[in-house]
Amino acid sequence: MPEGAVVRAITLDVGNTLLFPHPSLGTVYAEVGRRHGWALDPEQVEFRFDASWRRCQTQQTGLVYGIRHEEALEFWYAVNRAVLADRGIAAAPLRAFVEDLYYTFGRACSWRTHPGLPALLAACRSRGIPVGIISNWDLRLRALLDELGISAWADPLLISAEVGVEKPAPALFQRALAAFAVPAGNVLHLGDTWTDDVLGATACGLQAAWLNPTAKPLPQPLPGVHDLRTLEAAVPLLGERR
Repeated sequence: MPEGAVVRAITLDVGNTLLFPHPSLGTVYAEVGRRHGWALDPEQVEFRFDASWRRCQTQQTGLVYGIRHEEALEFWYAVNRAVLADRGIAAAPLRAFVEDLYYTFGRACSWRTHPGLPALLAACRSRGIPVGIISNWDLRLRALLDELGISAWADPLLISAEVGVEKPAPALFQRALAAFAVPAGNVLHLGDTWTDDVLGATACGLQAAWLNPTAKPLPQPLPGVHDLRTLEAAVPLLGERR
């Protein structure tokens, strides 16, 4: 990508970049658990969830979330079977719980946007920079973003379950480039995942910003990648107002 190229368009990841569970993932689990007569510890759920999700992701063949709701539910069933493995819950009640979770996390009330989003969007508007979304997510995402009002400004809106391909594969980034009709080096992608977002974007020639709030070490040297603590920290990368 051209060093210091002017940013003429940006794309955002969704999970842990744009959206975060509200009030927290563990709290939502506990609330849903109460509806099923279970007392779930939010901190324990949080502790187990990430490892369970990553393990199931590596074991998945094809798209992680599939292209149908049924495929996504099977993935989330596997994740939650691991999260709740110590509780000895039978298959039928566990599936009912997962379906309830799936519906709950498909609603806007279970999510909050990054606090830096308004500043970033305002900076983009003042510079005439279009903003798109590229996300590995299941089929719930479009309706969720509609409910949150995000679809009104996100164009293109590219979701793996709809397109049939996931980051870091080039196809999602290439579709964004085609929609923007600007050179890859003038597009900035922001996301929290090193492999999917940073490596996926740079492999297609885009600029990349890694949302890294806890200041983890970069997994590998990669010149030109921006290491950001907050979403609004991307504003200086956009250059001066035009």
